[in-house]
Amino acid sequence: SVRLFGNIMGEDLVLAIVLLLVPFLVPLPIFVLMIFTSIIQTLVFVMLSMISIQLAMEEAH
Repeated sequence: SVRLFGNIMGEDLVLAIVLLLVPFLVPLPIFVLMIFTSIIQTLVFVMLSMISIQLAMEEAH
């Protein structure tokens, strides 16, 4: 969870710096990259949660 927090905070920090430097067209690719990485992080988190829940509910053989 610390790694996920660091990734999200890093993206926000980069976006804030870029927005301060060039306020118009340059941030658009960064917005697309942020959306893409957020979707990937969400998918990974959901998959890991599903696997964890499945293993916890699995009956012992």
